[in-house]
Amino acid sequence: MNSFSSKGAARPNRGFTLIELMLGFVLVGILVGLTVWQMQSFIVGGRIRAAAQELQARFGQAGAIAARINRAVDVIFTNSGSGCLPRYDVQSTDPETGDVTTYDSVCFATEYRGVQLSGGTVIAPPKCPTDPAPVPNCSLCTGQRIISFYPSGEVRTSDFDPAGDSLVVSGRDDPSPSRTYAVRIANLTGRTKVYRAKGDGSGWECP
Repeated sequence: MNSFSSKGAARPNRGFTLIELMLGFVLVGILVGLTVWQMQSFIVGGRIRAAAQELQARFGQAGAIAARINRAVDVIFTNSGSGCLPRYDVQSTDPETGDVTTYDSVCFATEYRGVQLSGGTVIAPPKCPTDPAPVPNCSLCTGQRIISFYPSGEVRTSDFDPAGDSLVVSGRDDPSPSRTYAVRIANLTGRTKVYRAKGDGSGWECP
């Protein structure tokens, strides 16, 4: 007679069913997808901020080049036509020979993927209480605009508005205020500021 009772026998380990395995794979896929999306969103947000800060630095460099070569340097914004768009080029033309020297070219499509030139959801023009006047919202975003830097330190923005011009950068897939920055440059003085849009889209946070 068997001394072991059938009730005391160890039960075999039960493996996962096919449905359980499939559900597990689906959950893992969802988690991976969310992680990738969050990482991409973080990267694009960094590019938007970097695009605005780099433009501000480019304005300063253009003024320094103009002083060094003793002739005007133009920062040309192009958002229509052929070639890589939108872009801006830092150039100077020799008044005697007509030769054009390009010091830098920045193409948003290649250097700042996922970033667009647009007012986004913020309609109000960039302005702080201490600013003398508001400038047009993203006046550098359409057509071709030129900002000229002279050896004397004087800056002439495009004739769109005598107060100056602005460039607004936001996310191509997510142009929400939290991902929108603006760069303002004043006429004559060439003073620049970088603004971040308020969360509700009602205006800009002053630097």
